[in-house]
Amino acid sequence: ESPLDIFHPGEPWPEADPTKLHSSEENEYTSTNKFLRSLQYWLGVDRSPEARTKYNASRPLLVIGGVSDNEIAFLQKAKGPSAKVTLAWSWLSEFIMREHLAGSLGNIGPPIVSRIIQFLSDGMIYYNHARKIMYIPFPFPHAQLSAFFLLTIILVVPFMMDQYTNELWLGITLTFLVVACLSGLHEVARELENPFRNVPNELPLCTLQA
Repeated sequence: ESPLDIFHPGEPWPEADPTKLHSSEENEYTSTNKFLRSLQYWLGVDRSPEARTKYNASRPLLVIGGVSDNEIAFLQKAKGPSAKVTLAWSWLSEFIMREHLAGSLGNIGPPIVSRIIQFLSDGMIYYNHARKIMYIPFPFPHAQLSAFFLLTIILVVPFMMDQYTNELWLGITLTFLVVACLSGLHEVARELENPFRNVPNELPLCTLQA
């Protein structure tokens, strides 16, 4: 099923925010067990490719004026990295240039039109930057070593604080601060590695585009 949705003028906008979806639709791509969902998120296996496909299909990309069957067919035939985005970008660039040559854009100079094309090119540049963030993984041995030493610290720090402090409350406080600080840094690094995947801190791309 295509993730594209058709919008007819005058109709209310379809809901694109997954936090407002019906529970039956949300459960198709997330676990119903909150503890299991949190454990999967902590282990980095919160979504399978099939679940991500259902999740993306539940957030249709809103297109003003609709998408023709021919355009959907061309988009489905586009294969390879960023092929669909490049195809849509070429369509939009061609549309702007065609309308300018036909005079429907009004009496504007070519530098203004070239600036519009430049903004589209800038958008493609930032899109490819986002793709690099998403598809170039952090070195796997480094990530595994970081997770291993973090778990080691969680187990070892309480015993260290018990030896170095004379007060129980001080040892508990220092243990909590050290473990929370290092665990927080580790989780922030995981989010920065791929900000488009992990719930609930992922970027709502379709909502931002709408």
